[in-house]
Amino acid sequence: MLGTVQKKVPQLLKMTENGRIPSVAIIGSSYAGKTACLKSFLYDSYTDEYHPTILDDYVKSVVHISESYEVHIWDTPGDVLYRSVLKSVVKHVDAIAVLYSVDSKESFSNAANIVEIQDQLNIPIVLIGNKLDLSKEKWKVSQKDVSSLFGKTKSISETFQCSAKTGKNVSETFNAVCNLAIEHWKTNSTKFVKKMEKMDLCILS
Repeated sequence: MLGTVQKKVPQLLKMTENGRIPSVAIIGSSYAGKTACLKSFLYDSYTDEYHPTILDDYVKSVVHISESYEVHIWDTPGDVLYRSVLKSVVKHVDAIAVLYSVDSKESFSNAANIVEIQDQLNIPIVLIGNKLDLSKEKWKVSQKDVSSLFGKTKSISETFQCSAKTGKNVSETFNAVCNLAIEHWKTNSTKFVKKMEKMDLCILS
């Protein structure tokens, strides 16, 4: 099963005549609410039902500087057994959304570990705290924790808090992630095009 999923990753890449479209990976612990947040963003819906994710992918149209782009969004597994699947996905993306639950110190610690590992990839990372709807007494992750992590790493571009349950800040949060992915994709696509143009010039000269 695991090997099959890994092999599917390259096949699932959304391609056009200009190459791969901008893409985002959503990463975090099981029960942090990755899928719930994504479904809220995609369909403006919420359910309390929990089904472990192995690997799902979606395409969402996003407006970036008055122009519409399709963005490929990967919903990745939280289970440590599937970390190799996560690695297969991450090397193809333009931005990473790292989720934790505000009422779980463990999920935040896991998010911090993920950020530390992905910090070397030189792609934008957005740190997202889910379950903003919970009363403050239930919060286990403070703003001080978030600020401390933000200060330690170079790749965290932005931090957000949202609620998959109420939908609060979900659209703003994930549109920001997608826009960062588009910016990264455009920059790297430009480099690729320039490289190809130089190669053509070399061939012609």
